[in-house]
Amino acid sequence: MSISKLPRKYKLLKELNSCIQEYFQNSDKTEVANLSQIYEYIKRKEPFKNEFQDNTDFSRFMRQMHGEDVLLQFIPNCSVDTAIYHHYKWEFYPTDIILKDQIHSPTDPVPEKQEKKSKIFSKNLKYIASNGEKVRSQQELYIFNQLLLVDSFSVHYERSLPRNYQEKLPDFTIINKNTGKIYYWEHLGLFEVNGEYFDKTLEKLVWYRSANIRNIDDGGSLIVTRHENDRQFGYLVKKYIQKIKEN
Repeated sequence: MSISKLPRKYKLLKELNSCIQEYFQNSDKTEVANLSQIYEYIKRKEPFKNEFQDNTDFSRFMRQMHGEDVLLQFIPNCSVDTAIYHHYKWEFYPTDIILKDQIHSPTDPVPEKQEKKSKIFSKNLKYIASNGEKVRSQQELYIFNQLLLVDSFSVHYERSLPRNYQEKLPDFTIINKNTGKIYYWEHLGLFEVNGEYFDKTLEKLVWYRSANIRNIDDGGSLIVTRHENDRQFGYLVKKYIQKIKEN
């Protein structure tokens, strides 16, 4: 269906999606935005200034679009918590194109001085980070490259961590050079599709707990991420990098 033939409410959603992208592009905001912030940005813009009288009217429209199951088709970088019926919680994410523009070809040569010794499953290390080191997946590559951008971080891929008479290899070990605090980052890339990987990962997470390494959201030093979609993933990576910077 062409844009001209779309019902008006769907045209509004398409315009709204463009405005949300503009909101993040024209500001320094890297965190999520709520519904009120988006309304403040669009309320004087065409075609919205004559469409919604206030934030309540805008909220009513968004609830209707969510109820018709069309909202995410037009605004995929949105999530909504409907646990409280009369107070939906809306979150909008920056739509960073975070993977394809940052992937080196698996055949790109690794600078000789950056060549690292083999690790477990080294045959799967095929994506090349900005420092020349190889990692296993596009998602790990994105995390690694973002961590390497921070001058105050010392970042290590699969560095040995001995605790409780055992040795584990966190995906990433990050040292905040300003504070000396060490963080461990695990990315669950195959958690739902590979039974052996699931078992090993679950065992690893239990081991962290036994070693008294708590999640960063609970004041600890362990970060665990999963990829639902690029936008959600990009937000999480930025969120946790900021937490490491601040602690």
